[in-house]
Amino acid sequence: MAEFFNVTNEDYHLFEPLVPEIYTMMRESDPGLFVVGAAENDQACGVLVCRSFENTVSILYMAVSDEFQGKGIATGMVEYLCSAALNAEQAVFCDFSAATPYGDAVYGVLNATGMFSLDRQPGARYEGHISDLDSMMVGSDKLIKEVDFLSYGEAKATEKNQLQLILQKNDCDYRAEDMGQYLDDLSFIAFSKDKHQPVATIMVAKGSEEGALEIPFVWSYGKSPKEIFALIAHVADCLRQLAKKKRVPGAMGYGEDDVVIRISTVNDSSDALLNRLLPDFRPILYFYRAIYDMK
Repeated sequence: MAEFFNVTNEDYHLFEPLVPEIYTMMRESDPGLFVVGAAENDQACGVLVCRSFENTVSILYMAVSDEFQGKGIATGMVEYLCSAALNAEQAVFCDFSAATPYGDAVYGVLNATGMFSLDRQPGARYEGHISDLDSMMVGSDKLIKEVDFLSYGEAKATEKNQLQLILQKNDCDYRAEDMGQYLDDLSFIAFSKDKHQPVATIMVAKGSEEGALEIPFVWSYGKSPKEIFALIAHVADCLRQLAKKKRVPGAMGYGEDDVVIRISTVNDSSDALLNRLLPDFRPILYFYRAIYDMK
């Protein structure tokens, strides 16, 4: 029978093969990050990567070894976590994405516990190709001249703090100390030329698959789309130039039109904006939030 427990520093090496490298890196700098483990017959067979912050616990990642799947390991880890959180009076939630809830492993596990409410959240993840960005470049020159663009690598501490506040206000699960692990010089903040206030931001990170780029966060100030339009057009031009030089991750050996781009929107208005600006991009994932019913 499986046992469930919080993984200590001494035992972490036994569970590390089940944990994505990014969380192992974050664990060293984030005191709120912890791992719930499952073991059967002294063999590590499952992990929940979680983050504790004030009165909440978020489930960031869930995995069970192939040979132990279908034995209730994931459900047991979630129930163990919720029992501990209840004793500590902490709320538990999990934000995840799925093409459809039916057949999705995370949705199935959380739903099977009978302890969570699961709701679809605003926004979606879209996929397209760099060639689909051509329409963004038409008529964008004037808009691009109305804002200043600053890459994340060029940003000063005060400007990075402004970005952090934007992320926090939009419930984006990025922390300031993690930025360097996710972002590169293709991540931009757009500032108004007159007041030098942030009016839009876009993140670009290396994709998990060869030939892919991820844009996990797009934000614009107010309801006017012109700043974000200009920003995406600016990034599209940068992507195209890098692809021609074969500096886009995964572009080596590919034609520039083969570079896959995935964009995640964060609310209904950004959904509508992306559908208007990039009609050839298609939704591939939708976002869900599961909240533990502490009653």
